[in-house]
Order: sequence, then C-alpha cells, then structure tokens
Amino acid sequence: VYNPRLKAWQEKNLMIKLEKKIEVVHEWFKERLNVKKWRKVEAVEEKIRDIFKSKKHLDLVDYSVSGTLAKVEYSIKLNEKAIMTHLDTLGKSFFLSNHPDMAALDIVWLYRQQFTVERAFKYLKSPDLLSVRPMYHWTDDSIRGHLFTCVLGLLLLTLLVRKVQREFKRLSLSNIVEYLSEIELAIVHYKGTKKIIKKLVNISSEAAELSKFLKLEAQV
Repeated sequence: VYNPRLKAWQEKNLMIKLEKKIEVVHEWFKERLNVKKWRKVEAVEEKIRDIFKSKKHLDLVDYSVSGTLAKVEYSIKLNEKAIMTHLDTLGKSFFLSNHPDMAALDIVWLYRQQFTVERAFKYLKSPDLLSVRPMYHWTDDSIRGHLFTCVLGLLLLTLLVRKVQREFKRLSLSNIVEYLSEIELAIVHYKGTKKIIKKLVNISSEAAELSKFLKLEAQV
C-alpha cells in the first residue's frame, strides 16, 4: 500500500534528522579536531559513527577522514544518490492477513480503523475521563469489578458522543465533557421554611445548547 502523505512526512523527517546529525558532527569537532584524542584518524571516524548511531542513516551520507597524527581532516555531506534510492522505499506498507478471502481494499480499510481501538485505550487511561489507573484494588474480584466499570463507562461515553454528534457534528468527546462540566445545579434552602429552589448556574451558550438537547433542565 502506497501512501503519498506518509512518504512526504517520512522524507521531511529523514532530511531533518540527517542535517541535524551533520550539524552535530561539525559542532563537535569545531574546537576539538586535532586536540588530545581527536588527533587520531581512528578516533574521529569512530566519533562520527557514534554520532550517527544508526547504520541506515550513516549509509545516506558520504564522509571521509584523512591525514596524520594531529593533522586530521574530515568531510561529510549528504549522499544524494543513496538518499534517492532510499526515498523510493518510503510511504509503503505491507500487510499480512489471516483473511484470505477478504479483498485487499477491505483489509487496508480494516487496518486503518485501528485508531478507534487506540482511542478507546486513550480514553480508558485518561485521568479526566475513565481513569483505569491508578487502581486501588488488590483482590481479583475488585480488579475485575473496577475494569468492568471503566469499560461500561467507555460504552456510555461512546453512546453519548454518537447521540450528540447527530445534532452537533463539530463536537468531540473532549468538547462534550468540557461543556457538561460547566453545568452545575444550585440548590437554595430558605431558612425557617421548607421552600427549596433548584436552578442551573450560568453557563456558556454551547453548554446551554447541549443541556437543552439532552433535556437536563427537565430533570431539575
């Protein structure tokens, strides 16, 4: 599967890394070359390899170190030919599937939906939403109960988002939670009487629209 946008991102990221490492090499030897241990060709070569670390990145540059003791010179630049060859491999993915009867397009589409699972785990781990952790339980039954409650909460949040987005397509889960957190009920007790007044506090127009849609005022 070829993804041109992925290739563009990978190419840009690669060039940034290569140029940064070349800059690090120049900066490192700016005042160290031919001083102390850096008087030796072997030491300079080893340091350049150490800065690049990745052999894949090292293969994409041309570098040479020459000279004699205390008269060492080096040069380093991008290897344009090697880079062009490497760029041809970017943006491509290979999928292995255990569904031999499924069409290739369906397999790719199914893989691309993995973000929904990743997003669910993100919600489960969020301390502001479901907060699976920290888990203050030790027995198996308590742990299972805690996890069940969190998964149940995830289901309810998903249903809430589905319902709200039918009317307010622009709202994400974080928006919905933010607006709902604005909605607070003020309960006023009159001293010496049994009179009680319940009233929603002042909220933003977005929160008011959401409250009206969910009929929260009717529950007051």
